[in-house]
Amino acid sequence: METEKGRGAVGDQVIKEEGEQQKQQEQQEPRQSRWMLLGNGSSNYYWTVGFCLVFLALVMTGKAVQCAYEKAHHPVLSSSPSPTALPALPGSPASPPTEEDSESMMQIAVLVPRHMHDRAEEWLREHEMNPIHSVGKFDESEELYYLAEMRRDHRDHLIKTKRGMDHALHLIQEPKQRFKRTRLHSREEQEFYSDPGYTLQWHWKILGMERIWEHQSDVTGKGVLISLVDDGLDFTHPDLKDAFVAEASYDFNALTRDPLPKFADDYHGTRCASEIVAAPDNGYCGVGIANGAQIAGVRMLSGPVTDATEAASLNYAKEMVDIYSNSWGPSDDGRTVEQPGLLVYKALSSGAQYGRNGKGTIYVFASGNGGPEDNCNYDGYANNIYTLTISAYSYSYAKPYYS
Repeated sequence: METEKGRGAVGDQVIKEEGEQQKQQEQQEPRQSRWMLLGNGSSNYYWTVGFCLVFLALVMTGKAVQCAYEKAHHPVLSSSPSPTALPALPGSPASPPTEEDSESMMQIAVLVPRHMHDRAEEWLREHEMNPIHSVGKFDESEELYYLAEMRRDHRDHLIKTKRGMDHALHLIQEPKQRFKRTRLHSREEQEFYSDPGYTLQWHWKILGMERIWEHQSDVTGKGVLISLVDDGLDFTHPDLKDAFVAEASYDFNALTRDPLPKFADDYHGTRCASEIVAAPDNGYCGVGIANGAQIAGVRMLSGPVTDATEAASLNYAKEMVDIYSNSWGPSDDGRTVEQPGLLVYKALSSGAQYGRNGKGTIYVFASGNGGPEDNCNYDGYANNIYTLTISAYSYSYAKPYYS
């Protein structure tokens, strides 16, 4: 009996100890499971929290550095007194142009919001752009484009932040190469033509113009206004002065109303004008084929030519102009394929449909001087549904070497 009682006491002690161990184990298990929810042990939890804090610190540091950089490089974020207080632009009397200035500035064509049309230039200056000239309105949608100049770094900032300009269309304007299309002469031919006269104008005789002038004296181009889009127009010449219309003329290179040639090689436009309207019987040079017509000069080819410059030239005074004469275009090397830019296409489409008081403006382009190796179908200006293309032929009715 004692043995059984002893065994019973020992058994109770063992059971009691096992119960206490089980209770301690149950109390520890919830704690372990809580740690496991956060990671594989408490060390993973602290690593996770630490990583998040470091990442957040790096992000905040990056934003602080970016804000400091933008404030240092963009006056609109600095303590400048007014966004309209722009520094003098290259070429202005207050700041002679430098090579560094030229590289830092760029030209863009901006689609001005409709509600800002009446004060477009003020709106451009508010966004730190210097207005150069209006490109014009192209169609019934009344879209107004403006050519402006701005700092390259400021445009990058506007694109990055969309600060006030997210609704405006920007078209970067890069100068394009344009070639005047005039006959290529040898030295002997140049000397021969240095004293022109009507007796040398064999082309009018081949066309039968003498018979027309004799029997239909009213067919002289009277009432027609032709705009010469070229390198200038010497409207003071005795053959041209009476036909000149100043209101339809402009110089998009010098930004003045005076289209007179400025450089020694600015003679191409004057020659083209003389072929059209040179006055008869005045003792000077030759005779124009439509010597009763009027002319305007739009000077464009004596400076950087951009899509906006071309569009503005082809759209200038379109309510008055009947015909735009364009003896220029892309390279005639037979390998260059180039089409008009977006703004030029809009200008041609708008003029052909709505110009000339709704009758449609006529755009005439020269086919080129590339000779047999060239193809005017590569030229998107000559091969355009809104233009007429003119080629040349020789005295013997054959195709000239340059045509």
